[in-house]
Amino acid sequence: MEIDSPQWEKLLREGAASLGVLLGREQLDAFRIYAHELVRWNRRVNLTAIKDPVGIAVKHFVDSLAPASILPPGSTVLDMGSGAGFPGIPLKIAIPALSITLLDGSRKKVSFQRHLRGLLGIGSLQIVHARAQELARTGARRFDFILARALCDLATLTRLAIPLLTPGGTILSMKGRKVDEEMERLDMSAPDAVSPPRFSVGIRRYRLPLLDVERSMVLVKVEDASSL
Repeated sequence: MEIDSPQWEKLLREGAASLGVLLGREQLDAFRIYAHELVRWNRRVNLTAIKDPVGIAVKHFVDSLAPASILPPGSTVLDMGSGAGFPGIPLKIAIPALSITLLDGSRKKVSFQRHLRGLLGIGSLQIVHARAQELARTGARRFDFILARALCDLATLTRLAIPLLTPGGTILSMKGRKVDEEMERLDMSAPDAVSPPRFSVGIRRYRLPLLDVERSMVLVKVEDASSL
């Protein structure tokens, strides 16, 4: 299956629709350009191990759209450890009203993100070359949602994300099928805080189309992060 084929477009369109996301002509064209650039850049920069058209459409693009139903338009979203732009850029393509910031410590991956932003004409997409700890130290911004896709374990992600959340914000960790052990190990304390925040934790499971791969989204809602 080729990226420019009707079959590839149908796979992407129907996969997105299965998650409640309807893609129009301009959005489908943007994903096609994205896929071509990902393949082209990946020949000289290690962006992703998934290189085949079906894998790009399903495991990268469709999977990235799974949080769409959770993110209200206008929300401020941080994609932590965004790599080749997943899930932040697909979400921005599908829901332009989201205020999305990509965060990554790799200069090469940030260069790809900036190249793609210019090519697709999505100037409102914010791209930051830094690590989470560095961004938190600036105290410049906080976000309603912090997303991470296969970045690190839940406990580490929670510690990194809390200083960057707005009060009542949510951490959304995109994982594979097996997350129960990580959830059991998740330490809900915040020893460095004057008044530790309260949390609620939930999980949503879904399947990727065609490949029938099970995925999980773990949501950690911070009831009050104002003291951090």
